[in-house]
Amino acid sequence: MKSKIMITLALIFILRDPCNAQWIRAFGFKAGGIQASQTWEYSGWLSGMQIYDQARTGWSIGGYVEWLNTPLISVITEVQYLQKGAKEEINISTVENPEGSGETMSLAPRLDYVSIPLLAKIRTKTSQATLYGLGGPTIDFLKSHNEQATGAVFSEIKSPELGIAMGAGLDFPIISQCTLGAEFRYRSALQYAYSNSVLTVRNTAIEFLLTVGF
Repeated sequence: MKSKIMITLALIFILRDPCNAQWIRAFGFKAGGIQASQTWEYSGWLSGMQIYDQARTGWSIGGYVEWLNTPLISVITEVQYLQKGAKEEINISTVENPEGSGETMSLAPRLDYVSIPLLAKIRTKTSQATLYGLGGPTIDFLKSHNEQATGAVFSEIKSPELGIAMGAGLDFPIISQCTLGAEFRYRSALQYAYSNSVLTVRNTAIEFLLTVGF
């Protein structure tokens, strides 16, 4: 909720300034799902060990301002709340079945970030829609985590985290100066979220977003 309020206030502040409005092509909101993964790579005698090797489903929501009102190229600044992390299925063992009872328990540590992407956007128009590609750097600030994100690794996750995002999308005009669209985006950290002498952890994610633009 705090993130939503911050995004709304930031957009209002920017758009109230007539000088800034001359540079703005569009503004709006994006929300959807995120498939977040972590690559845990062990070295030495732990090499080949697999842990948290599944994607975790979460949420991504934010607002954006699109700058430079030119026909083909523009720049997008965003503020997003997004959930990173990973997932693991653990076999449950008992005294009677020490190698596993056939049942599993799911662990899905969640890391909550505020992300600030700066993206270049290239687009082309058809008679019914606008197709575009976008990409650029991101900086993500860790704000909180759930109760399953515990232990030595999760207590020492590095923040801020520098990364890169790239993707493509489609916008449809619905009424005057309003569009609805969909966007696919891949994100990868450019640095390790955690590292020591035997382990490195890196965040990646895929986002599926619905967009509303004005």
